[in-house]
Amino acid sequence: MRSFSLGKQVVALWLLMIVLIIVTLLLFARSNHESVERVNILVSRDLKDFLGEKIKLATNVTAYNLARAIEGAKDDATRRAIVAHMLGNFRYEQDHSGYFFVYQKYTPFYSPNNKGGSGDSDEYLKDKNGVYYMQELYKVLDERWGFCELHLSKALARWRHKRHA
Repeated sequence: MRSFSLGKQVVALWLLMIVLIIVTLLLFARSNHESVERVNILVSRDLKDFLGEKIKLATNVTAYNLARAIEGAKDDATRRAIVAHMLGNFRYEQDHSGYFFVYQKYTPFYSPNNKGGSGDSDEYLKDKNGVYYMQELYKVLDERWGFCELHLSKALARWRHKRHA
């Protein structure tokens, strides 16, 4: 049995070291990727919970203030005017769409695009995935406070605005 020469042993050792370093780097990269994914999931969940609490607080404060403001109003027209005045300037910065919508069950009482309300029920309006979004919103509100993922298109918003005009 022949033995390896010293040169061949050094080359074999270097190749083994290179393979071990590459395997170690690949394992490190994989572990790092999994850690980053886990952190992203945790941060996303925490951020969603944090934003949900802020939205809940803003919604509750607004609902309380609206209830107090319309408490002495004599009719729906006066209530609508008070609500429109209080909510009319709440707009998103980029597209200026409205923040708050007020409903009496499924019937719009106030929407930023149509201040007077249409009187038509929105109970059977669907998003692009076929979800009845007003029914889904009520279901989420009945079960717990939370988020409801709906996919509304600008076309639906334009259609609703034209329909109510």
